[in-house]
Amino acid sequence: MDVRRATSAMLEDHAGCVQARLQAALTSAEFTTNRPGMFDCYDCGRLVDPANLATVASHGVLYGKYLGVEGAEVLDVGAGLGVQSCIFALLGAKKVTSYDVTPEQHEGQRHLLAAFHPPLPVEPVLADWVSNPAPPDSADAVLMQESISHIRDTDKAIRSAVEALRPGLKCEFLSQPRTRLGGRNLPPVNIAKRLLAAAGLRECAAG
Repeated sequence: MDVRRATSAMLEDHAGCVQARLQAALTSAEFTTNRPGMFDCYDCGRLVDPANLATVASHGVLYGKYLGVEGAEVLDVGAGLGVQSCIFALLGAKKVTSYDVTPEQHEGQRHLLAAFHPPLPVEPVLADWVSNPAPPDSADAVLMQESISHIRDTDKAIRSAVEALRPGLKCEFLSQPRTRLGGRNLPPVNIAKRLLAAAGLRECAAG
C-alpha cells in the first residue's frame, strides 16, 4: 500500500467535506443578509468562488492535521472572518477560540458561525492579543496566520502564544515572505528563527 498516496487521498476527502460545509454556510441566508463591511484581505465574493474555496479548504485541512486539532483546544490569533477557525472545528477540535481586534471581522465571525447547523465549537473574541492574550497553559495548539505582520509588538505576541500553549504542543506562524513584521520589513529567515527560539519555540518540519 502506498502510504503517501493513501494519506493524500484522505486529506482530499477531508478537504472536500470541509469545502462543502463552508460553501453552504457562506452562501446561506444567515450569512449573506448580514455581511459586514470588511472581509480580511479578500472580499466575500472571491472567497465563495468554488476554486478559491477549494484551496482555502485544502490548506486549512493541512494546517489542522499538522497542528493535531482533533479533540484539541485551539487558539486562532488574528482570525479575520474565522474561516480557519471553522475548518479546525469541522476537523474535530474540542474548542476553537477565535481572536480578532477588528469589530467588523468579529461581527463577520458571528454571522458565519450562525450559519452552521449544528453549531460549531468556536468562540469569537474581540480583543487585542498583545494586551489581552489567552491564559497560560490554556491551549493545545495556536495558529497565527497572516497576523504577525499586523502586530507591532511581535516579541510579546509570540511569547504570549508560547505561554498559552500546554507543554510540548504546537504553534504555527504563517506569513507572506515579503510582508512586514510589526511595522518593519519581515526579517531574514535566520533572524526570524532566532526570534522564535528566544520565545521558547523549537522548529518542526511539516509532514
